[in-house]
Amino acid sequence: MTILLGVRINQWVPVFSRYSIPPAVTGGLLVAVLLAVLGVLFEFKVTFGDTLRNALLLIFFAALGLTAKFRRLTTGGMAVAGCAC
Repeated sequence: MTILLGVRINQWVPVFSRYSIPPAVTGGLLVAVLLAVLGVLFEFKVTFGDTLRNALLLIFFAALGLTAKFRRLTTGGMAVAGCAC
């Protein structure tokens, strides 16, 4: 829903499309500001569970690792090998 909101905002504000601002950023920023205002005015608080967050972070960083090119990793030499251990 946030991304769809970002798509609409990017359609209404041409400067976002011109500078290639992703809809997720546009919509996410608006939702963050809205939640911050609600938090200040009405002491509204949104919390997320740690279990789902940890699983999603693991998936995200694993996907980043899977997209790495081995040839580029070998050019890093011992510095990369030291981080991998």
